[in-house]
Amino acid sequence: MSSKKRKWLDEYVQYGFTCKEERDGSQRPQCMICNAKLSNSSRAPAKLKEHFLKLHGDGKYKNTTLAEFKVKRARFDEKATLPVLGFVPIDKPILTASYEVAYLIAKQGKPHTIGETLVKPAALKMASIMLGKSC
Repeated sequence: MSSKKRKWLDEYVQYGFTCKEERDGSQRPQCMICNAKLSNSSRAPAKLKEHFLKLHGDGKYKNTTLAEFKVKRARFDEKATLPVLGFVPIDKPILTASYEVAYLIAKQGKPHTIGETLVKPAALKMASIMLGKSC
Protein backbone atom coordinates (compact mmCIF):
# COMPACT_ATOMS: atom_id res chain seq x y z
CA MET A 1 0.00 0.00 0.00
CA SER A 2 1.52 3.31 -1.04
CA SER A 3 1.20 6.50 0.94
CA LYS A 4 -0.86 9.41 -0.29
CA LYS A 5 1.20 11.80 -2.41
CA ARG A 6 0.02 15.37 -2.11
CA LYS A 7 0.45 17.68 -5.07
CA TRP A 8 2.09 21.07 -4.66
CA LEU A 9 -0.34 23.97 -4.47
CA ASP A 10 0.69 27.60 -4.90
CA GLU A 11 -1.32 28.50 -1.81
CA TYR A 12 1.43 26.91 0.31
CA VAL A 13 3.56 29.99 -0.42
CA GLN A 14 1.43 31.94 2.06
CA TYR A 15 2.96 29.78 4.82
CA GLY A 16 6.50 30.52 3.63
CA PHE A 17 7.08 27.28 1.72
CA THR A 18 8.28 26.40 -1.74
CA CYS A 19 8.48 23.03 -3.41
CA LYS A 20 11.79 21.25 -3.94
CA GLU A 21 12.09 18.35 -6.36
CA GLU A 22 14.16 15.47 -5.01
CA ARG A 23 16.42 13.22 -7.10
CA ASP A 24 13.84 10.44 -7.02
CA GLY A 25 11.24 12.79 -8.53
CA SER A 26 9.28 13.34 -5.34
CA GLN A 27 8.40 16.82 -4.17
CA ARG A 28 9.06 18.06 -0.66
CA PRO A 29 8.08 21.35 0.95
CA GLN A 30 10.99 23.58 1.95
CA CYS A 31 10.67 26.51 4.30
CA MET A 32 11.96 29.67 2.62
CA ILE A 33 12.82 31.19 5.99
CA CYS A 34 14.84 28.48 7.76
CA ASN A 35 15.51 26.20 4.74
CA ALA A 36 14.02 23.21 6.58
CA LYS A 37 12.87 20.43 4.27
CA LEU A 38 9.75 18.71 5.49
CA SER A 39 8.41 15.30 4.52
CA ASN A 40 5.73 14.89 1.89
CA SER A 41 3.24 14.06 4.64
CA SER A 42 3.89 17.48 6.17
CA ARG A 43 2.55 19.16 3.06
CA ALA A 44 -0.92 19.42 4.59
CA PRO A 45 -1.77 23.12 4.92
CA ALA A 46 -2.39 22.72 8.66
CA LYS A 47 1.11 21.30 9.19
CA LEU A 48 2.76 24.00 7.08
CA LYS A 49 0.89 26.68 8.97
CA GLU A 50 1.85 25.04 12.28
CA HIS A 51 5.55 25.10 11.28
CA PHE A 52 5.30 28.76 10.29
CA LEU A 53 3.50 29.87 13.45
CA LYS A 54 5.61 27.77 15.81
CA LEU A 55 9.01 28.77 14.42
CA HIS A 56 8.47 32.08 12.62
CA GLY A 57 5.08 33.45 13.69
CA ASP A 58 6.30 35.78 16.40
CA GLY A 59 9.38 37.13 14.62
CA LYS A 60 9.95 39.49 11.75
CA TYR A 61 7.95 37.28 9.35
CA LYS A 62 4.73 37.62 11.35
CA ASN A 63 3.23 40.24 9.02
CA THR A 64 4.80 39.07 5.76
CA THR A 65 2.40 39.39 2.85
CA LEU A 66 1.73 36.82 0.15
CA ALA A 67 3.39 39.10 -2.41
CA GLU A 68 6.57 39.25 -0.31
CA PHE A 69 6.63 35.46 -0.04
CA LYS A 70 6.19 35.18 -3.81
CA VAL A 71 9.25 37.37 -4.34
CA LYS A 72 11.17 35.24 -1.85
CA ARG A 73 10.03 32.11 -3.68
CA ALA A 74 11.45 33.43 -6.96
CA ARG A 75 14.86 33.36 -5.29
CA PHE A 76 14.41 29.69 -4.49
CA ASP A 77 13.28 28.78 -7.98
CA GLU A 78 15.77 26.45 -9.61
CA LYS A 79 15.23 28.09 -12.98
CA ALA A 80 16.24 31.54 -11.75
CA THR A 81 19.61 32.65 -13.03
CA LEU A 82 22.21 34.49 -11.00
CA PRO A 83 21.76 37.87 -12.74
CA VAL A 84 17.99 37.69 -12.11
CA LEU A 85 18.73 37.21 -8.42
CA GLY A 86 21.06 40.23 -8.37
CA PHE A 87 24.40 38.45 -8.49
CA VAL A 88 27.24 39.74 -10.66
CA PRO A 89 27.77 37.82 -13.92
CA ILE A 90 31.16 36.17 -14.41
CA ASP A 91 32.18 38.47 -17.27
CA LYS A 92 32.34 41.57 -15.03
CA PRO A 93 35.93 42.89 -14.82
CA ILE A 94 35.75 43.51 -11.09
CA LEU A 95 34.87 39.87 -10.42
CA THR A 96 37.63 38.66 -12.73
CA ALA A 97 40.13 40.88 -10.91
CA SER A 98 38.98 39.51 -7.57
CA TYR A 99 39.47 35.92 -8.77
CA GLU A 100 42.92 36.75 -10.13
CA VAL A 101 44.05 38.27 -6.83
CA ALA A 102 42.67 35.28 -4.89
CA TYR A 103 44.50 32.96 -7.26
CA LEU A 104 47.81 34.82 -6.78
CA ILE A 105 47.40 34.69 -2.99
CA ALA A 106 46.70 30.94 -3.15
CA LYS A 107 49.71 30.31 -5.42
CA GLN A 108 51.99 32.01 -2.89
CA GLY A 109 50.62 29.82 -0.11
CA LYS A 110 49.58 32.86 1.90
CA PRO A 111 46.53 32.91 4.16
CA HIS A 112 43.43 34.42 2.54
CA THR A 113 43.39 37.16 5.20
CA ILE A 114 46.33 38.83 3.50
CA GLY A 115 43.84 39.91 0.85
CA GLU A 116 41.91 41.84 3.49
CA THR A 117 44.89 43.22 5.37
CA LEU A 118 47.28 44.02 2.53
CA VAL A 119 45.80 43.68 -0.95
CA LYS A 120 42.51 45.49 -0.37
CA PRO A 121 44.06 48.55 1.34
CA ALA A 122 46.74 48.70 -1.37
CA ALA A 123 44.12 48.48 -4.13
CA LEU A 124 42.05 51.23 -2.49
CA LYS A 125 45.12 53.45 -2.20
CA MET A 126 46.02 52.88 -5.86
CA ALA A 127 42.45 53.60 -6.95
CA SER A 128 42.32 56.83 -4.95
CA ILE A 129 45.61 58.01 -6.47
CA MET A 130 44.63 57.03 -10.02
CA LEU A 131 41.08 58.39 -9.86
CA GLY A 132 41.85 61.39 -7.71
CA LYS A 133 39.09 60.49 -5.25
CA SER A 134 39.19 59.46 -1.66
CA CYS A 135 37.83 55.93 -1.26
